[in-house]
Amino acid sequence: MKRFAFILFLVFPSFLSAQVENGRKYLNDLCSERMHGRGYVNNGIQNAEKYIKQKFESFQLQNLFDEGGSAVTYPVNTFPDKLQLTVDGVQLTAGTDFMIDAISGGGIATLKCIPFNKKDLQDICTGNNTSALKEKYKSKYAQNCLIFDETDTTLTAQQKEIINNWITLDLVWSEIYSIGAIIKITNQKLTQNIASVCGNTPYFIVSDKSLKSKNIKNITFDVTQKLETITSNNICYYIENEQSNKSIYFTAHYDHLGQFGPVTYNGANDNASGVALMLTLAEYFQKHKDEIPVNLYFIAFTGEELGMLGSKAFVNDNLYMDCDGCDFVINLDLVGTGDDGICVVNGKVFDKEMSLIQKINDENNYFKHIQVRGEACNSDHCPFYKKNIPCFYIYTKGGTQAYHDINDNADQLPLTKFNELFELLVEFVKKY
Repeated sequence: MKRFAFILFLVFPSFLSAQVENGRKYLNDLCSERMHGRGYVNNGIQNAEKYIKQKFESFQLQNLFDEGGSAVTYPVNTFPDKLQLTVDGVQLTAGTDFMIDAISGGGIATLKCIPFNKKDLQDICTGNNTSALKEKYKSKYAQNCLIFDETDTTLTAQQKEIINNWITLDLVWSEIYSIGAIIKITNQKLTQNIASVCGNTPYFIVSDKSLKSKNIKNITFDVTQKLETITSNNICYYIENEQSNKSIYFTAHYDHLGQFGPVTYNGANDNASGVALMLTLAEYFQKHKDEIPVNLYFIAFTGEELGMLGSKAFVNDNLYMDCDGCDFVINLDLVGTGDDGICVVNGKVFDKEMSLIQKINDENNYFKHIQVRGEACNSDHCPFYKKNIPCFYIYTKGGTQAYHDINDNADQLPLTKFNELFELLVEFVKKY
């Protein structure tokens, strides 16, 4: 008996090791140069879609969308070529020293800079006499660059929020003010986003660490901006169990921010990690499908970064599948770490499934801590939940803090608990 246990001890770690090796390969492929950040420049998202389909096909899974029905069309504000900014003669580096706001317009100009004056902003902060203030700004900031220093300690948090909202909801869009550009100076991490709309005014967020002085006199910029209409596809493959009428869905979004000028946001953790885990699970379950008591679906969603567009279309507009036939959804997003355990969104909502997760973890000590959260509409599980379909969103905790920045790269992502999360999910399916 002791000898048998020793043999199991030798085999089990090698089995686990094989999973993270597969996951690492998929992760590296999804973050490779040919994917261009799985975004909307240089066919990045289309390249990622083709790769994922090829992997599912190689596992010999069945394609739900043989007859179509997977396409989602939407606008995206892109920055496909030049993204340059010079401040008082010093050229800044995109992604490190500054970023472009997702709703920014483009253009080429050299401009004089005028700082926000706190006295001028009193009307905005109090909500009084806004029309008069607009008229003053219309002439004062015409064809100049407006500088807002978010690090100004004399401004309250509420005032900063009001000013930020005024910039993004009014100034960037305005044709009244004729503002040449806007710069916000920040001491926060540069966290890039993407948008489906664009304003008229170039809008830059600049790190205070990149500036010799916050008293900026002049800027020069060259920004190529284009609002594109994109069509990309949800990808769904499945393993059928003819003896079962129950189904579990594994989901993960494969889109990311992609390229902004010369900068590529690779999105290793967000969400190449989730797709890599889903592919690893699909490959394993196909090889062991006789052991699986349910039907399994593996869905790679597009358009999550723009507002869960792919999952909304799948749940609400899909003519090829009745999602009411789904018994449970497990959405995987940001699963590349695990030093501090995992978090289960909707864990407080679906007690039965959460108890099973806890039981499996207690028996195997996969994670030192599982945070159980209530509902949150923050990833692709949300459209399912709104249709009253039971679901979890699982993400790992701890480790790298890279998110929507230039540091979220495959070689920096440890996949600390990839094996353990894989094993937990396999056991969940087998015991469901």
